[in-house]
Amino acid sequence: MTQGKTTSLNTLKQEINYARQRLETLWKIRGCTDPDVLKASMELDLLLNEYHRLSHKDRPC
Repeated sequence: MTQGKTTSLNTLKQEINYARQRLETLWKIRGCTDPDVLKASMELDLLLNEYHRLSHKDRPC
């Protein structure tokens, strides 16, 4: 794993943790059907998908 890839993954991990905390806070305050909660959930999904894509980029299928 290259240094750039490691840095990107570490940055993504931090962003994922922040997004999870934000989602949990919004969920507790506004409930599961609030538009902001749904938006935060979709943002977390995008970050998780990006992390998965980067972490499995060099692996054979």
